[in-house]
Amino acid sequence: MTSVITDPLAELGEVAQLLGADDVLRDASSVAARVAEGLFYVACVGQFKRGKSTLINALLGEDLLPTGVIPVTAVITVVRYGAAPRAIVRFLDGAERAVERQAIADYIAEDRNPGNRKNVQVLEIEMPTPLLESGMCLVDTPGLGSVFETNSETTRQFVPHIDAALIVLGADPPISGEEAAVVEQIAQQVPDLLFVLNKADRLSATDVEQAAAFCRRILDARLGRGIEIFTLSALQPSTRDFPKLEARLAGLARESGADLVRSAEARALQRLGARVMHEIDERRAALLRPVEENQQRLQTLQRGVDEAQRSLRDLSFLFMAEERDLNVRFAAERDRFLENVTAGAVDELRREVRAADVRATALRDFAMRAAQRIAEQRVRTWLVEIEPRAERMYAKAVERFIALSRDFVGQFGDVAERIDFDQTFRTRRRFFFTTLSALTGRLPGASVVDVFRTRSSFLAKTLRDGEMFLRRLLNANSARVANDLTDRVLESRRRLESEIRRQLQNLVAAATRAAERARAMQESGADRVKGELDDLDRIATRVAEACR
Repeated sequence: MTSVITDPLAELGEVAQLLGADDVLRDASSVAARVAEGLFYVACVGQFKRGKSTLINALLGEDLLPTGVIPVTAVITVVRYGAAPRAIVRFLDGAERAVERQAIADYIAEDRNPGNRKNVQVLEIEMPTPLLESGMCLVDTPGLGSVFETNSETTRQFVPHIDAALIVLGADPPISGEEAAVVEQIAQQVPDLLFVLNKADRLSATDVEQAAAFCRRILDARLGRGIEIFTLSALQPSTRDFPKLEARLAGLARESGADLVRSAEARALQRLGARVMHEIDERRAALLRPVEENQQRLQTLQRGVDEAQRSLRDLSFLFMAEERDLNVRFAAERDRFLENVTAGAVDELRREVRAADVRATALRDFAMRAAQRIAEQRVRTWLVEIEPRAERMYAKAVERFIALSRDFVGQFGDVAERIDFDQTFRTRRRFFFTTLSALTGRLPGASVVDVFRTRSSFLAKTLRDGEMFLRRLLNANSARVANDLTDRVLESRRRLESEIRRQLQNLVAAATRAAERARAMQESGADRVKGELDDLDRIATRVAEACR
């Protein structure tokens, strides 16, 4: 008779411990603990500086999490219900430490824990907040596309643990290609997605409406379903859609909380069970082969991996032609941008300068600032438009590279399933607008000449200088956008190659461990081998029953 497993995650954890799979044990124990308490994670996800920490503070009604003008959050932070406020830091080595509220930033802020040098796994905060009383946990995540690359990776690794997601977008620019790609990844396993268009106070009502429509159009196309967007400012709670968001979250906790907890357990069992079964299969297969055959297999496997590495290098050279073609297309997009916007930008600058109510001697400075503002607005609008198109171009170009990669990786069993063959950009946007401020200064002796100029003379010269400066700004920054896209294509392809190589190396490492254990068992005699096989069969049965 098959026994009934009352705590499948605990069972899976015990199995992982028997196999020495410590990483699976830690993961299973963590999920089991929150399932037992009926907790589910609503994660705030988005690009850096979208205001995720500020939004969580607004929902909590307290300035609990650190915020700032630079990327702040360095590690995952979970805020859950507790009768009294307290904070606990959990480290990667399993240690825990209670910390005072004023010390929270020492562990989660990038400037105080750069690159997570303190090896924090998670910081957990308990608060007596009514919104969290039914089991909802608000999770603050490091920003995607952060200048601190480890932060983006931390968020990506946390995606499988998300039960519902609060996707925080900005109103200017509204959404990036990287954000859209992560949303698509989350949507594959999380049915409940809420979208916040934050910082709406910085734009007019018309601009906010246009930004929301743009986000909805992009995401509808990505997800193939309608989405819910709340436009608000986390700095001004109780205005715009903020009350609606609070009501929606409260309804989610009340109506779907139990289902989300059950779904979290099911996903964890599937994910962790597959990892344990792979380890069991490797060990069983190694035990059934003679020592010499195991060694030959390892040698064959190593040769196959070496050949795959060479094939990967060959594919890289083939893809370089695609990269060159993309570079040409990005340059053509830039040319079209300049052709479409330059005349209108110049006309806008001329109108503003002519209408400026400033002294004649201050007219040039006014024109330089206006040129910078007009150019930046045009370039950033184009950036929002070109980025999704560029990502689609990249996806098309990398399509054959991925197909061929899958072919030669396919010989290694299920390795391909563990490789993220996502066709989106794998690196953050590095573009920033350059103001060319060094070009705005006056020439030596200009102030002496200016004394003798009439206002009409000032105006004519200012218009010439302003137009020239505006054109240089548009040229320089549009080139920076195109170059950034080119760099992202190159880096994305390199990271995909790195992911393939890493999984191939993991395959060899797992096979090596299994072969070494099999050798030890075989040297101890046939009875020891049989006993090990029986143990593995019993363990596999336990895993199957736990994941049923």
